[in-house]
Amino acid sequence: MTPTNGETPAYSDGGEGWSSEWDKKGSIEPSPDPAASKEVGLVAKAPNTVEEVPTSRSRRNWLYVVWITTWWIPSFMLSKVGRMKRPDVQLAWREKVTIFWLVFLFNAIVVFYIIEFGRLLCPDFDKAWSITEVNQHTGDNDYWVTIQGTVYDVSSWIHGQHSDIQNEKSNTADVLDPLAGQDLTEYFPPPIPLACDGLTSNNQIELTAANFTATVPQAYHKSGPIFGTTNSKLSQSDWYTSLFLPKIRQFKKGPLVWDKNVLKAQASDPDNQRHVLFFGSA
Repeated sequence: MTPTNGETPAYSDGGEGWSSEWDKKGSIEPSPDPAASKEVGLVAKAPNTVEEVPTSRSRRNWLYVVWITTWWIPSFMLSKVGRMKRPDVQLAWREKVTIFWLVFLFNAIVVFYIIEFGRLLCPDFDKAWSITEVNQHTGDNDYWVTIQGTVYDVSSWIHGQHSDIQNEKSNTADVLDPLAGQDLTEYFPPPIPLACDGLTSNNQIELTAANFTATVPQAYHKSGPIFGTTNSKLSQSDWYTSLFLPKIRQFKKGPLVWDKNVLKAQASDPDNQRHVLFFGSA
C-alpha cells in the first residue's frame, strides 16, 4: 500500500527523509589526544645534533680544570685521529683524561706523604740511635760509643795506640771490651772554664758525676791543669776543644735519642736525677 500525501514519505536514496541528525551535521573532527601530541613532538634528533643546556657555575669551574689539563691535545686531533666528530664526545673524552690525571695526582700525593714527607721534615731521622741500639755495636769492626748525646763509630781508630802516656796501654782487650757500645760521657768531662765560660776563674775546679764509677780508670780523660802532670797533652788547658773534639767529630754517626718515658722515669728517680723536664721537653 502506497502512503498518501501527509503520511510517511517514500524511501529515496537521494532524499533526506531517512537521514539522521548526525548525518545532517556532517562528520565530526576527532579531538586531539594530548598524549599522542607529546609523542609526536618527541622527534628523534639527528646523530650530529648537540643540545645546548645552561651550565652551572660548578660546571664551568670543572670545565676550566678540564681545559687546563687537556689544552695540549688539539680538537682537530681528536676529530681526525680519534674520530670524535661531535664536540660533546670530545669534551667527554677530555673529562675522562682529567679524571685519570686527578686520580694519579692524589695517589702520588699519598705516596709522597708516606715515603718522602718525613724525610723533608727530619732529613736525619734514620741517623739517630737509642742507647739500646748503640749497645749492640761492640765488635772489633763495629765499635760504637756515645759521648754527650752524639754517637760515634770509632772502629777504625780505637784499636791503635792513642795514649801519649808512657807504659800505659789504651788498646788492649781489657780496656776496650768494657767500653764498647757504652755511653762514655762521664769519661770525657770538659773543664769548667771551657764548658761554662766566665763561671769561674779557678781552673782547678772539677765536677764529680753522681752515681758514676769508672770501670776502666785509665780511660778517664780529665784535662787541663787538673790533670796533674805535664808529660801528656791532656795537661793542656784547651785539650778538650782543640784536640779531642776535632778528632772525635771525624767519627760522628748521628745523635743519641731517648724515649720520653725513659726521661720521665730518670727525672723522677731521686737516686739518679739525670734529666729535668720543662713543658714536656728535657
